Amino acid sequence: MLPIIYLVIAIFWCVVWGVATNAIIQNKGYSENWFWWGFFFSLIAVLVALSKPQVQNSEEDAVRKANEKREQAMLSDNGWKCDKCGKMNPSYTGTCGCGLTRAQSEARKRQREEEKKKVAEVKKESDAIEKIKQYKELLDSGILSQEEFDKKKAELLHL
Repeated sequence: MLPIIYLVIAIFWCVVWGVATNAIIQNKGYSENWFWWGFFFSLIAVLVALSKPQVQNSEEDAVRKANEKREQAMLSDNGWKCDKCGKMNPSYTGTCGCGLTRAQSEARKRQREEEKKKVAEVKKESDAIEKIKQYKELLDSGILSQEEFDKKKAELLHL
């Protein structure tokens, strides 16, 4: 019975090393399966996996750059980007594949920009209110005079 327990523990130990080795290799960008290397050679396989260099995704970078260049060319040729799905559309396309028209897309973009402006204004006002409260505390504690407080309050309210 005791040898079976040792065997189960040894197999579990080897599986842990195999999974760890394979995870290291996958995280470094390799598509190889190193489970069995880790299973049979444990610490040595992990050290070798750790010493391997990170894979440079030159193909992915090239594809991304080509897509960016194509998008820039399309935009400079009066193309448009859909606000709903993000797809680039040429100038002669009136409706995106997702069903949103160019006018609807531009209206959504303008509405989102207006909402951002409103949020920024509310934040600016709330910041001014917080500063006024801080100045009021300084006034109440006697650090500021009434004239200084009124001056700071007027400055903040006219932002």
